Amino acid sequence: MSTPHRRRLVTWILGLELYLCPPSFRRRFGPEIKLMAQERAADVREEGGRVDAAIYWVAEIMNLLDTARREWSRVLRRNVAPGTIGSDVQRPSRRHEIDNVTAEHAPGTPRRRRPGVTDAFQAVLQDLRYALRQLARCPGFTAVAIISLAIGIGANTAVFSVVNAVLIRGRPYEAPNELLHIYTRSENGSDYGNSSYQDLLDLRKLDDLFAEVGAFAGRTGRVRIGDETVPVMVEPVTQNLFPLLGIEAALGRTFLPEEDVAPGAHAVVILGHGYWQRVYAGDSAILGQTVDLADRPYTIVGVMPERFESLFVPGVRTDVFVPMLMTASLSGGGEQGLYTDRRVRGIKIIARLRGSVRVEHARAQVAGLSQQLKSNHPEAYETRSFNVVPTQD
Repeated sequence: MSTPHRRRLVTWILGLELYLCPPSFRRRFGPEIKLMAQERAADVREEGGRVDAAIYWVAEIMNLLDTARREWSRVLRRNVAPGTIGSDVQRPSRRHEIDNVTAEHAPGTPRRRRPGVTDAFQAVLQDLRYALRQLARCPGFTAVAIISLAIGIGANTAVFSVVNAVLIRGRPYEAPNELLHIYTRSENGSDYGNSSYQDLLDLRKLDDLFAEVGAFAGRTGRVRIGDETVPVMVEPVTQNLFPLLGIEAALGRTFLPEEDVAPGAHAVVILGHGYWQRVYAGDSAILGQTVDLADRPYTIVGVMPERFESLFVPGVRTDVFVPMLMTASLSGGGEQGLYTDRRVRGIKIIARLRGSVRVEHARAQVAGLSQQLKSNHPEAYETRSFNVVPTQD
């Protein structure tokens, strides 16, 4: 990270910590604290190098946390509104510190020798011990600060995981430039809505455009392991989806065509790689065994590759995959309308372009299908149409 970016990051952290202080303290001393810290860091870097500057920033951040604790302690102890905290009488230590720093940097004032790495490191350790002791005296504030930091770190980690899965790390698909996601657009809603199973069947008829059209969905299920029932993430997929994406099983096989032609007829399952490792310890002899899913035995026919993640939620690893026409069985048969009712939209569709067909031509043809469906089934498509998006976009 370059020096300007690093400086902006640390200044942003200081600004964030200032929001832990009482409002009046933040308004009165916030700009001075930021300016003072930047000037001091520049001096330390000039005389002691980047290591001394980094140590100084750590000490300053810890010091500001302790300052926030002390200021709120004053509010609670004196029962004074936060708007009165920070006056010269009530805050002599911080005021004097700022005044001293101003005097130190005044023209003609000789500068003190900056501490070396060893002295600075010892000062950091001393400040850290003092801060921990003070935080222990105010457990309420400490808990709020820790929870806030944990939420911030966790949220950033989660966002990065999704961005890394979707935008940075390549997906393990064959010829991804030929793949399209086909969503349902609503005039009063999202451009990326789910589609119906009947939509899938209609799109498959455009065989001059698409070599294959498949679909997937996301559900939760429950697996019985011994006397315990545990939740699992289930993804129903059409039989042709894995061949469409160019994905082969790491162990065993993917679904056969005859296993996805009749609702509820073939209880077979493919395990996600992580679930296989976690529950079965990577046992290669599991093929042909059964797993009790939704109170029904499913035969294990394969295990997915390690790199293959969820289609429904990028960055997440699916536990088990089942044929699309077993979806209603996961809820005890309560989703039969999923296969026949055009208004029941619970699947996501993905297609592979045929040969040299261009995306613009596919969009035009699919738009024509939207108009045809709107005329034939106005109750389901009056305000809806298809939205074709290249998977790489």
